[in-house]
Amino acid sequence: ANIWKRREAERQDTYTLVTGSYDGTTKFWCLATGRERSSHRAFSPLTPAQREDPEEDASDAVMYADLSKDGRYLVTAAYDGVATVWCMRKNVAMATLLGREGGLYTAQFAPDGQHVLTASAKGLACLWHWPKQEVRWLLNGHEESYMRCASFSPDSTRIVTTSADCSVRIWQLSDKSTEAPTLVRILQGHWGWVNTAFFSLDGNLVLSAAADKTAKIWCAHTGDCLKTFEGHYAYVRSAVFSLQQEYVLTASSDWTAKLWKFGSGECIQTYRGHAQWVNMANFAANEEKIVTCSRDCTARLWMTQSGDCLRVFEGHKDFVMCSLVIGSAPRDRWQ
Repeated sequence: ANIWKRREAERQDTYTLVTGSYDGTTKFWCLATGRERSSHRAFSPLTPAQREDPEEDASDAVMYADLSKDGRYLVTAAYDGVATVWCMRKNVAMATLLGREGGLYTAQFAPDGQHVLTASAKGLACLWHWPKQEVRWLLNGHEESYMRCASFSPDSTRIVTTSADCSVRIWQLSDKSTEAPTLVRILQGHWGWVNTAFFSLDGNLVLSAAADKTAKIWCAHTGDCLKTFEGHYAYVRSAVFSLQQEYVLTASSDWTAKLWKFGSGECIQTYRGHAQWVNMANFAANEEKIVTCSRDCTARLWMTQSGDCLRVFEGHKDFVMCSLVIGSAPRDRWQ
């Protein structure tokens, strides 16, 4: 029994929690102990006069983080409009992607690991070839409404975008790498701005989270709304599928996260303990656990099924906007 416990502890120690905050830092934590391993602040080439709001202390707020499929690189998106690609082995910045499309809400790797897709406050999606720090195309996809999220389909043929205009839009990528994608379908049914949207692993479904207090599942081919998850009392900030698509996990500004059965839409667990909005929730450690982050300046680790809070990660000085767990377990949307 002692050997098993030691091996389990060693396995858990391989997992790292990554958090990004309004305080401008990205922190790496040991998931098993809660110890902060390192803290990093991205270099911004912007002068105060060039920032979206020179008086705003949170202009370099880290809004989103994503890991490349091979686990070698991390990209962070900041509200000063800068996406930074980090080398995970060396813990150094490899590329600084500075556009002119306003503050960034998300930055995500393409499945090939060579491209990064950003979504901005000025309603633009931008595709970068990050090793050369070159822009491939710009997409004005939501008539200058905030673009809250942009993400790839698993086969890299489409992207899905969300916006403050309350819509979810699916776009077909061109065979020409420098040609902007074309609109395929508009998914309408939310009546509040849509915060996130992601494809399912097979690319047939889209899961969205919105300010109308709901998450929705859509058919990516017809645009039909197939299911609505209702039960939060305030904005739904994010929603993600489990790897086997058995569950949906949502985070809300009602200070909770919720676990739902994919098939029935039933809420089977509510995670309570944060003292402010829950900005994001993700599965961790083979989905035995989940991690949440909040405006209360903390991240938390929970048992998925029981809802017990195992650990609180404290150290950020402002809102924690994003969190993800990396390590030896399957962790990406395309596995």
